[in-house]
Amino acid sequence: MKTPNILVVEDESIVSLEIQGRLEELGYTVAGAVYSGEDAIASAKELLPDLILMDINLRGNIDGIEAANFIKKALNIPIIYMTAYADEETIQRAKVTAPYAYIIKPIEVRELHTSIEIAMFKSQMEKKLIESEHRFRSLFENATLGLYRTSLEGEVLMANNALIKMLGYDSFEDLVNKDVVSGYVNPEIRNDFIKLLESEGSVLGFESQWKKKDGSIIYISESARRGVDEEGNIVFDGTIEDITNKKLAQDELKDSKEMLQTVFDNVYDAILIHDINGKIIVANKKALSLFNINPDEVLETNVLDFSAEETSLEKAQEGWNSVLEGKPLLVENKAKRLSEQSSFDIEIFISKVSINKNNYLLANIRDITERKKVKEAIIQAKEKAEESDRLKSEFLASMSHEIRTPVNTILNYTSLLKADLVDLVQNQFGDIFHSINIGGQRLIRTVDSILNMSQIQTGTFEVVKQKMNLENDILDSVFAEFKVEAANKGIEFKIEKNTTSAMVYGDNYSLGQLFTNLVDNAIKYTKEGKVKIKTYNNGNGELYVDVSDTGIGISEKFLENIFTPFSQETGYTRKFEGTGLGLTLVKKYCELNNSKISVKSKKNVGSTFIVEFEKVN
Repeated sequence: MKTPNILVVEDESIVSLEIQGRLEELGYTVAGAVYSGEDAIASAKELLPDLILMDINLRGNIDGIEAANFIKKALNIPIIYMTAYADEETIQRAKVTAPYAYIIKPIEVRELHTSIEIAMFKSQMEKKLIESEHRFRSLFENATLGLYRTSLEGEVLMANNALIKMLGYDSFEDLVNKDVVSGYVNPEIRNDFIKLLESEGSVLGFESQWKKKDGSIIYISESARRGVDEEGNIVFDGTIEDITNKKLAQDELKDSKEMLQTVFDNVYDAILIHDINGKIIVANKKALSLFNINPDEVLETNVLDFSAEETSLEKAQEGWNSVLEGKPLLVENKAKRLSEQSSFDIEIFISKVSINKNNYLLANIRDITERKKVKEAIIQAKEKAEESDRLKSEFLASMSHEIRTPVNTILNYTSLLKADLVDLVQNQFGDIFHSINIGGQRLIRTVDSILNMSQIQTGTFEVVKQKMNLENDILDSVFAEFKVEAANKGIEFKIEKNTTSAMVYGDNYSLGQLFTNLVDNAIKYTKEGKVKIKTYNNGNGELYVDVSDTGIGISEKFLENIFTPFSQETGYTRKFEGTGLGLTLVKKYCELNNSKISVKSKKNVGSTFIVEFEKVN
């Protein structure tokens, strides 16, 4: 402990010097010496001594007691009075300033030394006490938890800012007028709290609901201990934590768990969670029902008990270890119910799941017995359909052969007769031979259309794609084929080529059939006017072919069905011949050759069919 600095306040010079000498002999430091109350106050402010020896009777307008009173309040410096007077009035005046000692002159060295040491010790203890009180007050006021002291009856004796704000009050004075018991939503809870305190001496984490000033409810956790104040009264010192958010989160978690449990028990699949040894940890209601598991025996059951196939644990663990390495597993298996021998088909999806840092296997199991039956039925139906398509194709091919052969024979012999009877044909039978030829060709085209449609539908139509010049290899042949027929009807028929490139990549036969059908229809539905084939390229070099006519046209309403099989606008009362397959086949031929077709038409004006081909380099 450092040597105290002492200020001497004495109005008599000789006495002052004597006191200073004795202080120095005792090892103290004299900070200074003054003779009046005014000087005492000034020096105390300037020097801030550790202790003041104060005479009561001083020079000037104020005495030692008045000076001491000011210094005590302003600077809190300990003071020892020195005086020759010990009358009751002086002592009573001096007591008000709470001096650390009162020495009667003449002063003895031992008494002076003892008084100074006691005063310094007492001053240090008081400073430590004040510091401790300041720290306690700071902790009390700045704590995030609510802190309080109440009486046994529930009167609030102390409360910090955190508690005041927690309960919605503006100040301690606002709160202190409230009875603690009235703060509980259920006042009976207070009785339980008091009983615990009286029996245990302290309570930790006592949860209850409190009402705030505005009437709203909060959840609190309260800890307290029973104690006794300075006057011997029983008091309760405690802390309060607002756990409203925590409780709400717990309630939400509980609701969430209940919801998840409901979902878990009501999902369509059976769900099992088991360890690497197959021991079941959790099973939902669907699993209990599917495998006939007793709920009380779930934890004693192994997933291999349900297998209808001989499977060793080691073999099963090979797959399970793969799942635990992050590779989910989907398998089909035969299963059985406990206590039953009959088996059924299941599908199992196994994935990894972590619970409390331990890895388990989550098995989603579905009874696929009915699905497999349906699948088998579909396979059988597909096989029957494929067999039916094969037989139909064979039948149509056979019928095509049977019809084409005699028709070709008729056409050939008709051609010979026409040549031998040229004079008669021109005069008498020309129209007859012409009708026979037209009818025969129509019959052959009809058979070809039906056969082609069947092959396309069954996927047996053979496509051989190659690079070709559409104008030279296809369109010129089509133009030559229909040139005479158009002339016989008095229709202007021409081909207009405006291309820089007419190269396409496609199937020769189907492309020929595509444009044969379009030109045939154009001539068929045109009484007078013209039919034109036009080729051109767009800006990207893609090839377009327009087949246009000035025929009967198509109504806007019927355009959306133009490529539907067996469709013709005039229905069963139509004036024109045909199967109704032509444009349907045209659409199919376009698809086979990666081309697109569109149509523009106006009733009684004419139609234009536009075929678009991909660019070929």
